[in-house]
Amino acid sequence: MKLILYIYILLLKTDLLTVIFIKYMQLYLNKTGAVQSYIYYHLYQKNEIPILT
Repeated sequence: MKLILYIYILLLKTDLLTVIFIKYMQLYLNKTGAVQSYIYYHLYQKNEIPILT
C-alpha cells in the first residue's frame, strides 16, 4: 500500500502521468474502492485535474 502511495506522489509531479496513473488505477484496482476514493479525494482537494469518471 505504501508503495502505491509513493508512486502516486511521484507521478503527481507531472499532470499527464497523473492522468495515465488514474486510468491505470481504475482498471487495475477497480475492486478496491478505498484506494480509488482516496486518490479522487486528494485530486479534488488539489484541484489539479478534473475528476475522471
